[in-house]
Amino acid sequence: MTKSKGTTGIKPTKPLILASKSEAREKILQKSGIFFSIKPSSIDESKIKKKFKGIGFDKIVKKLAIKKASQIGKLYPETYVIGADQICSLGKEIFDKPKTLKNAIKQLSKLSGKTHKQHTAICLYHQKRIIWSQVEIATLTMHKLTKNEIIKYVKYDEPLNSCGSYKIESLGFHLFSKIEGSNDTIQGLPLIPLLQALKKHKIYSLEKIKSI
Repeated sequence: MTKSKGTTGIKPTKPLILASKSEAREKILQKSGIFFSIKPSSIDESKIKKKFKGIGFDKIVKKLAIKKASQIGKLYPETYVIGADQICSLGKEIFDKPKTLKNAIKQLSKLSGKTHKQHTAICLYHQKRIIWSQVEIATLTMHKLTKNEIIKYVKYDEPLNSCGSYKIESLGFHLFSKIEGSNDTIQGLPLIPLLQALKKHKIYSLEKIKSI
C-alpha cells in the first residue's frame, strides 16, 4: 500500500519500502511526503539480541535494522528498503516493548528520576547490499514520578509497544525534565538523516512532486 500525505507527494526513482509495522515510523515517514509501501519484516529480534549480547547497544541495534531491511530487500531487489530498530537502555539494561500494563509500570518505575538513552538505527538496502546506515542516540532524563502518576499515565497512553514504556508524541512528553535528541529518533525513525541519505543516493528529488 502506498503512503503519502494528502493527494500530493514525491515519487521516488524506484519503489521505496518501509520494513516495519510500527505506526510511529509510518507516521514519521508520511511527513516527508514521499510515496512508500509497507512490508514488515519477521525477524526474531530476541534471538539476535541474545546472540550479540555484550557487543554494545549501537552495534546490536544496527544489526537488527540491517536484518530487517535485508530480509525484505532480498524479496524485492529492485526497490530501496528502509530498515530501522530501536533499543532503550539504562546502564547495561535493555528495556524492550513492555507488552502488558504491568511491565510498563515496572519499566517506568525503574526509569523514574534517572537518565536513559534511546538508540535508533536506520539503514537503506538496495540490490543485495546495505548502501547506508546510521545510529542516532537520544538522551532523556525523567522526572521523579509517583506510583500513582505512573499508573495514571500508563492507563491513559497504553504504551505497550513502545521501548521504554512511553509515547513521546503523546502525554509521555510530560514525563521528562530534559531531552537531548530529536522526537523522530525517540519514536524510532530519524527523519532528517534518512532524507539526507535518500537525496545523496538520488532516490528522490523535489522535482518529482506530483498530484494524484
